[in-house]
Amino acid sequence: MKSFAQIATETNTTIENVRVAMHMAVKTEDGWSCDGYRARTRQAAVKAYLTRHVDAVEIWADDFDAI
Repeated sequence: MKSFAQIATETNTTIENVRVAMHMAVKTEDGWSCDGYRARTRQAAVKAYLTRHVDAVEIWADDFDAI
């Protein structure tokens, strides 16, 4: 499993953005989904979301409580 720092480096974003995206990822019947981006693993779904969809993820106070 890749660390948040590795995913942040690969997607050219911050560790905080990766943490929020990991929180957004949900388990589905056939893999993982992160805001519509599907993959077999949670990390792959988050990586697809961060590289194809978002330059920066807004962080709300509720997100910090969930993380």
